[in-house]
Amino acid sequence: MSQPLPAPSRRPSASADIGSSTGAGAEQLRLDAQPAVLADIYEGHVNLAVWRAGLPPSLRLAAQTLGQTQPRLRLATSGSATDLHAALRAGLPDEPANDALLARLQLCVTLFAELLEPQRIGLRLEMLDRAMCPRFHVDHLAVRLVTTLCGPATQWLPEPAVDRRWLGRAGAFQSDETTGLLRERTAVQQLQAGDVALLKGEGWVGNEGRGLVHRSPPVPAGERRLVLTLDTVA
Repeated sequence: MSQPLPAPSRRPSASADIGSSTGAGAEQLRLDAQPAVLADIYEGHVNLAVWRAGLPPSLRLAAQTLGQTQPRLRLATSGSATDLHAALRAGLPDEPANDALLARLQLCVTLFAELLEPQRIGLRLEMLDRAMCPRFHVDHLAVRLVTTLCGPATQWLPEPAVDRRWLGRAGAFQSDETTGLLRERTAVQQLQAGDVALLKGEGWVGNEGRGLVHRSPPVPAGERRLVLTLDTVA
């Protein structure tokens, strides 16, 4: 996507920090229990839009069971929304217990396609037992959808809490907690399992230097994390 589409004509949802509606980072975040909140990613100062979709018991159980039966699950492909719906259907075990999980994953693809209208969508569905991107960083693309279906979810930093000079090579060979990147060590925020989030990156036109700073969370020993990511593909 070379540039964002015009912002939809709808009333923006209320600002809310993950833990508090008045907390640090409230201006950059939109969070709501309705999927329409994802359209707020088009607002200039917003770099994180979160649909708090929740995890019904059937979906939670399916994701946890998949972690036991398919501990090395990895599906990576690209195409149209129709292509990805089919790839997800083929990539998950054909069992009634997975119906709710498949429906949620396909819904994420549909929402992403309708909101952003990319030529192609890149999809990755993976079961992880470790942090894939353990350092705080920004994505050098326009926008990414991330949702965690089981295990710990993505961590991110409110803008007032980050010193961007320490991103990338400047903080190499040191932990995020010791480089100076964190202005406030207690300010690390974390999404919930079931949240469907749009993370605006450095490649979104007009968002240079304001990409959401985030990282993969540590995964406790013996646990697994099921993560879906969707990217725009030119």
